[in-house]
Amino acid sequence: MYPCDPFCLNVPMRCKSKRIDLSTQPPLSKAQRQVITTFYRTITNHDPDLLDQVVNPHWENTPLFPGQRAGPDGFKNIIRQFIFSFPDAQVSILGMYDYKGRAKVHAKMLFTQENDFMGLAPTGLKTSIILEELHTIENGKISFTYHLEDWYSLIKTTGSAAIRIPPKGKKRGRYPGKDRSII
Repeated sequence: MYPCDPFCLNVPMRCKSKRIDLSTQPPLSKAQRQVITTFYRTITNHDPDLLDQVVNPHWENTPLFPGQRAGPDGFKNIIRQFIFSFPDAQVSILGMYDYKGRAKVHAKMLFTQENDFMGLAPTGLKTSIILEELHTIENGKISFTYHLEDWYSLIKTTGSAAIRIPPKGKKRGRYPGKDRSII
């Protein structure tokens, strides 16, 4: 059993430890908050070059998007593609915390898909996704970022995925089967 952290969903079957209340975690320093805010302004301000101010040249970004090159330049290309597909994208930071020496960020992104994105056709509908991210800041710049985004919300909005629910009376297994698959 893994200990809980802010990325744990605290589902009773998965996690037996106490939920961590992030509001009791120490706040980030003013300089750390500025670095994090600038990082997310790269999308809101449609300015991928802001990334150079806040990440070091050997910045590790994981997981990478399909086809993304490692490092700041690879992420800048993803931001440019994202801005093309979602020209009104706005990121709102809902919370920033110090978590074991790292910056834990809880944010929301709101956008309208106007162009194709990773094979998903545009719908023109407003969508929001939640971002849960962990950044390591060293010497005033981000050296490592772990992203966890709710891309399923975009898939639902585009109608690209449908969830099939098993008929009444059928036993629901732990793993998706023939009648319970996500397509």
